[in-house]
Amino acid sequence: MLFDKIRNGIEISDKEFNLLFPESIRKQAEIHWTPFEIIQKCAEFISQENCKNILDIGSGVGKFCMIASALTGAKITGVEIRKNLHLYAQSIAHSYQLSQVSFNNQSITETDFSPYDCFYYYNPFFENIVLENTIDAKGIHRIVGGGVIVGIAVLNIARA
Repeated sequence: MLFDKIRNGIEISDKEFNLLFPESIRKQAEIHWTPFEIIQKCAEFISQENCKNILDIGSGVGKFCMIASALTGAKITGVEIRKNLHLYAQSIAHSYQLSQVSFNNQSITETDFSPYDCFYYYNPFFENIVLENTIDAKGIHRIVGGGVIVGIAVLNIARA
């Protein structure tokens, strides 16, 4: 089983993980979902900092949440505005009985940050900068509400 391999310290490829999803999702994986190597580095940080309850902002299909939880045992919640991505994440977590992982289908503006001691986001505004690689036809312009994006963070995990 894929997550048993991860828990036992066996490195998997991004391609292997992406096989959990249909082709339409796999096509977006390289650009929009966190690479396994980055998740491993984050897992080291999570362990060093003793993070227990992590929020993944813009969790997409839940790749970070599922793999990081398998590597660390931390409770990780993903918040994702896109219903289809949220449903993929929930389905996989349920199928593989990943009890430390949960997903909320909502905007980050509707999220209560108080239960979390660490926060993660990967590439959250990329599709608003490089418009030909949007996840869906609308991109996420509706989320930023016409505001100006002044920077992009490729990888951030922060302690509350």
